[in-house]
Order: sequence, then structure tokens, then C-alpha cells
Amino acid sequence: MTGRITALVVVSLLFAGSAPLLAQEGFPADRVDSVFADINRTDRPGCSLAIFEDGETVYAKGYGMGNLEYGIALSPRSVFHIASISKQFAAFAVELLVDDGLVSWDDDIRTYVPEIPDYGETITLRHLVHHTSGIRDQWTLLIMAGWRWEADLVTQNDALDLLSRQRALNFQPGDEYVYSNSGFTLLAVVVERVTELTLREFSHQRIFEPLGMTSTHFHDDHQTVVPDRAYGYMRDDEEGWKISIPDFAIVGASSLFTTVEDMEKWNDNFRNFTVGSEAAIGRLLTTGVLSSGDDITYAHGIVVSEYRGLQTIGHGGADAGYRSNYVKFPDQGVGIVCFCNFARANPGAYVRQVADIVLEDQLAEVEEDADSPDVDLDRWADTFESISGYYVDPLTDVPVNIFVHEGQAHITRGAASPGRGTPLFPLGDNRFQVGTGDDTVMVEMPGDRPNALTRDNGRYTYVGKGVTAFDRQDYLGMYESDELGTEYWFEADTSATGLLWKHRKHDPVLLMPGHRDAFFFGSVWIVFNRGRTGRVTGYTISEGRVRKVEFVKS
Repeated sequence: MTGRITALVVVSLLFAGSAPLLAQEGFPADRVDSVFADINRTDRPGCSLAIFEDGETVYAKGYGMGNLEYGIALSPRSVFHIASISKQFAAFAVELLVDDGLVSWDDDIRTYVPEIPDYGETITLRHLVHHTSGIRDQWTLLIMAGWRWEADLVTQNDALDLLSRQRALNFQPGDEYVYSNSGFTLLAVVVERVTELTLREFSHQRIFEPLGMTSTHFHDDHQTVVPDRAYGYMRDDEEGWKISIPDFAIVGASSLFTTVEDMEKWNDNFRNFTVGSEAAIGRLLTTGVLSSGDDITYAHGIVVSEYRGLQTIGHGGADAGYRSNYVKFPDQGVGIVCFCNFARANPGAYVRQVADIVLEDQLAEVEEDADSPDVDLDRWADTFESISGYYVDPLTDVPVNIFVHEGQAHITRGAASPGRGTPLFPLGDNRFQVGTGDDTVMVEMPGDRPNALTRDNGRYTYVGKGVTAFDRQDYLGMYESDELGTEYWFEADTSATGLLWKHRKHDPVLLMPGHRDAFFFGSVWIVFNRGRTGRVTGYTISEGRVRKVEFVKS
């Protein structure tokens, strides 16, 4: 897998700036401020914003409060934890080592981190940076192992220990794109072992100090005092605002602390190469290619995309009470960054609204949503009912569900929910259009019942309708996982609706029945296994970025 780069991005970065905002008469400050009018108050957290163009900060401002206890307002100098935007900085640290001739993106991760198990397939640094390694996501694994956010300190060694326990990958390296924070934690470890410097030390010496990013660092010690730090918050509907700050000391995938002011220096480095070579910037923007030859939009910690007809590069982030978004429009030489310190914030939406204002003369018109096809629901009622039920993805254990709501068939990933499903519209020959887009599904019907469902080149096996009645005694007892180093047990729910899933460090979780031997909680799916005698011997747990972690019944 070699990766590809969008040539237009590189050309744009070198020759950006076709319609300078600074040359316009009267920057639309009032219109930009109106985007944040609802949060620009002294009794709540908010966001800091900056707009850049060709090496200059066009506009920067804070809206709302950075610290509610001491009444400190947000400003462009407020320091935020910017979560996954950190990834491009960790990737760039590796780019510098590539420039130095010390590593290659095609190196085997086990060359530097032999603790990672030998899965029989080479996992390269390139796989890690593109999220195509198949390595399970560290945050999901930690949660499954019983770690509590904002209650248990998690270190780099904790994550590495957990990754070293895993016995399987989500998929063969290069076969799929599945976002995994583990890859960037491992890239940080590579930097540390090659340079004998922590990522914090290396990035300070080679990136932040040369760029003049004086308020930026990788936060590898949760006790470090950070001047001008914006505290993160979450909203409790009963108690009001509560502090929500990450308590982990893991860098690479996350944990960069910076300001919207400092981000201007980083934004400008894409075109002037103050730090790193032109080749390094080119690699940073090189998007991935799967083993199948299909392109993905994820580059090296950066997403290459577009917005309303304009090329974009950028990334978002979310950790605890912090939300962040950074987008650069290379053709226009414009960058927009928004950092927020409350969990319900949507800085990506704020950035797009600001872009709509400052680039309104260059953006394409917003396309109207297509109308839904007309369907005679009465005519298709029997068909909808016959295809309804669970279809299991054999790779993930997470099912696709077709259900009928108000006479219309809907499809969703996971359990049925009237508010989540996308309507299906018949096309004939057991094919159905998904919503108003181009996506379709086909249901295999060899007889009077479904056999499988095909969608996006994936095939899902039909396992039947959802169950409500089951023998709880089959599942009760203690289960343990060597991969997670923890144990759970099941008890019968007194309300007789599901199973109580219990862990010594967490409140009980009520698991609801899905299809036979499968239970769910939110997006988590637990599928029980049975031995030759029919007795339950264990289960696997899957959730998005982690597939089929095994538990054995004690």
C-alpha cells in the first residue's frame, strides 16, 4: 500500500490566496460573532475562534468562559486540549524522522515496538497512520477492560500493555479503514524509541519552538500546571455545569494543548515549510489506499475532503468536555479553527457557518435534498414484513436490522429504533434504495424467508427476528478475558426484560435482547457462544472500533 496524494492540494498550498479577505472592505465581524451569539455569555463555557489567511490572523475572538469557578473569559490565548487534531502533529514528528533517514513509513511496527503481537501479517507505520492496521482501538479496549473516564489515570504504558494482550486484529492490515487511536499512540512510541526523547520533548525542539508556537505542548503529565488553560465542562441537566477534563497521560492520538493563536503558525507551515521539507508536507497530505486499490480520504492525521465545492484539509477532535475543529481551504489560503470547552459543542458546524460567511462568494450553492420516492405502502406491506429482522456481519458481530415503522421498512446498524432507521424504497427484484441517495441493498430470498443481505460489497447473514423470551439461566455466571485482564458477570434482571451485566468498578448495565444469543447496550453487542452440548461457554463483545474480544465462562 503506497498511498496517493491529491496534486491539487499541493499546488494550492504553494500558490494559495486568490481572493484575500484582508483586501476586502470591512470584515464581516458582526456576522461571524452572530454564529456564537447563543454561547457568548458569562455563565457558561464556550469557544475560541480564529480565521487565518496567507500567514496572517484575520480575526480571532473568544466567546463564553474558560473557567466558571474564577470567572475567566475565553480568549484567543486560552489553551485547549484539542483531542484528535493532535494526530497530525504526531504524524509530522514521524515525517521529520523520515526526512532524517531514521524511519520509513513502510517499516514494521514490531521493529520498534516488539510488544505488539505477531499476527502473521506485517503492520507498517503507514497502516497505523491511515487507520488501516486492523489494531483494535485503545479507548474502546480500556472501557471494555473496566477503566473509568475521569476517575482512573491512564498512562502510555497502560495502553501499550493492553495492546500487547490482544490476540486478534479487527481485519487484515490494509483491507479496511477503521479509525483506531492505537495507531497514533504507537507512532508516539516509535518517536520516543528512535530519538530517546519523549514526544513532548521532540515536538518542542523540532516543531513548536521553531514555529514560535509558545503555548503548545503534548500534555504527557496530567498534573502539569498550564497557564491560561480553558477547563472542559459537561452539562448535567439537574446539577448544571460540571468539570470534565481528561485524566490520561497518553500522547500521539490526543493530548496536544494549544491555542487558536498558535494554530496560525501551524496553518502557515503548510505553504512556507518553516519546519520540515516540502516532501514532508506532501507525505502528510498523502491519502491512503486499501489493499483492494480503493482510495480513502484519510491522509497522515488529516482528512482531505471538500466543502461546498472547495478543497479542504483538516480534522476534528473530542475528548471529555473538549471539542475542536480545524479546516484549511488551500485554494483560498484560508484556515478556520474553533476550539470549545463543553461536551455538547459542535465546532465543525461553527467552522462551516463561519466559512459560509467569509467565503460566501466562492462556495457552491447548497443542493436541496432529493424527494423521497412515492411508495404504495399497502402494496409492499407483506414484503416489508418478510425481510424484517437481523442480518449479522460475520466480521464484526454487529448486525444490520430491517424493521417496519408506520408501514415503511427501515434499515439501521444495530438495534431497531424508529428515530434511527433510514427508509427503504423498493426497486424490484428484492433490491431496495436506502433513503434518497445512491446506496442500495439486496435481500437474498431463495424461498419465503430471507437468507442474506448484500450492501457495499458486504454480505450479512439473516439470523431471524428479534427475541423477547429467552432462558436467563443459560447466560448467568462469571466470564473473564485474558485480552482485557478483567471479568464480568451476569445476573437476571428483576424486571424480566434483559440481563444485568456487572463489573466491580461500574454500575450494572441492563443488556437488552437482540436476536438469539445476542444482547446489546447502545452500540455494544455481546454474542454468546455455545459448545457441543448446547451450553454457553463464553461470549464475544464488539463495538464499532473493536471487534470480537473473547470472554470465557469461568
